[in-house]
Amino acid sequence: MRERIVGAFVLLALGILVVFSVARAYSLNDVVTAAEDRKLERSVVLLAELVAARESAGAPVDAAYLSRHLNDAERIDYVAADGTEVTATAADYRTADQESDLSESALVDGGGEVTLRRSEFLVDERVSNALTPIVVLGMLLVVVSAGLAYAAAVLLARPFQQLAGYAVELGRGRFDLGIPRYDVPEADTIGRALEQSAGQLHDLVQREREFASNVSHQLRTPITALRLELEDLSLWPETPRPVADELTRSLAQVDRLQATVTDLLDLARARRIGRSEDIDMAQVVRGTVERWRPAAGTRDIALAVAGEVHAHQAPGPVEQVLDVLVDNALRHGRGTVTVALLEENHHVDIRVSDQGRDRPRDEVFHRNVGSAGQGLGIGLTVAAEIAEALGGRLTLADAPCTTFLFQLPRGTDSRSQN
Repeated sequence: MRERIVGAFVLLALGILVVFSVARAYSLNDVVTAAEDRKLERSVVLLAELVAARESAGAPVDAAYLSRHLNDAERIDYVAADGTEVTATAADYRTADQESDLSESALVDGGGEVTLRRSEFLVDERVSNALTPIVVLGMLLVVVSAGLAYAAAVLLARPFQQLAGYAVELGRGRFDLGIPRYDVPEADTIGRALEQSAGQLHDLVQREREFASNVSHQLRTPITALRLELEDLSLWPETPRPVADELTRSLAQVDRLQATVTDLLDLARARRIGRSEDIDMAQVVRGTVERWRPAAGTRDIALAVAGEVHAHQAPGPVEQVLDVLVDNALRHGRGTVTVALLEENHHVDIRVSDQGRDRPRDEVFHRNVGSAGQGLGIGLTVAAEIAEALGGRLTLADAPCTTFLFQLPRGTDSRSQN
């Protein structure tokens, strides 16, 4: 913005200078030409009288005599009464065409004629000398206008720079902006819009926090009650042993459900999720695959994991993302579901793919709650947000089959560094 304002001021000043200089040049040319004509007319009349007086005194009128009366860039042509021609030329007299020179003639008493010429280059030089101060003054005005334009640009741009800073603060979650009022109507309009947006976002965040607190209370209480009932049933003496073992395994799933609710609420409240620790990603992936094998039914789940892959991450949220991806593949994919773990230099790639040839669009990550048969829920959306909170990302891989790529940074894993 500042560069544009300065450029506009400079171009405006240059335009005014050019227009004024051209108009002034034409005006000065006419003024100087008229002044030189008047001086030339007086000079030739005086020269004719001097020549007449010299002839009356019987002295010769030769080139030496005429040269004494020459001024800069002049030429004198004298034709005597008997037809004799005498010419005297100044040393700096030059012309491209004598017809373009200034010329005046006068008759000499007793016969004869004197013609005085002044070179056109002398007129051009005097016009140029008269224009030089104007051009210098114009350039000085251009410099001054550039300085004033820069100062004005700084003053005009400062409110918008401050508003940009307030916008950044708003993006970071600060809603008490306290934007001052400026003397620029456009800046004040933007400031009021930012304040209005900050108020709306504050209300929205406040409602979300209240909702998270309510959900936290409403979900944790029944989950805790369910866990206690399952635990009592597993310890009940009349419960058959196989059923008690199954109930014990179900308790682990209830604990996972409770941890998932806690992590999701933390994510919604403060963008923090889980506690990072050094984990074996291969073990986490294997556990997820084995957990989903009973739900797969006749579908096959293949696992491609080579050795141990360590990373510094929160295991619970990683499992949540994998659960969403495997569940999505089993529900909407085709053929064998493959979960592959690849170890890179600074990150870990987990690919979950099936044999479906219809590559989904990126809209699957958007919040679009649809019917149960359409698969347009918020599972993938939440999974993408969890991946981002973990410092990674969840994307669609460029592959012939439907493939989701879950990338995670390895973090400060001590084992990988030693």
